[in-house]
Amino acid sequence: MEELLNELQHNEFFIFVMGSTGSGKNYIVNKYLSNYPLVDIDKYMAEFAGTNGDTRKYISKSVAIASKELTKHFKRKQTVVQVGTGGNLKGLENKIKLAQDYGLKTALILVDSGVKKSKQRNIERAKSGEQRLVPDWKVEVSYKSSKENFNKLKDIVEISLNIKN
Repeated sequence: MEELLNELQHNEFFIFVMGSTGSGKNYIVNKYLSNYPLVDIDKYMAEFAGTNGDTRKYISKSVAIASKELTKHFKRKQTVVQVGTGGNLKGLENKIKLAQDYGLKTALILVDSGVKKSKQRNIERAKSGEQRLVPDWKVEVSYKSSKENFNKLKDIVEISLNIKN
């Protein structure tokens, strides 16, 4: 993480923080990257749905807003952070290439807490009312796909980090 933080003093970056549901992506962003604009599709979905709404209805609308926000920062050549599972390989690859086309450096951060801990955190967040409960099978799928996609994309970015959380 130190390498990325040093690079951020001299270069503008698109940083994608990825990992399974409950891995601690937002914890890592808050701890290390809170000085930079954050694009979080889950926050947009929650805003649309309200406190008790079904966020799944708002996925495409939220993705469109996130895309506009990212492009706005890319055009301004501003460092921006996005969080997500990283489950959509082609979509993530396209974002990385677009950021690079605008002259930004790119970084991938995989937050890996292990599938068991991710499931546990998912349950705890749902009990506390922070977020809706994601089914265990979806946590498992997001865990597997985030790791696979990180490994497929880590060589096309300037910095790739695997953080155990």
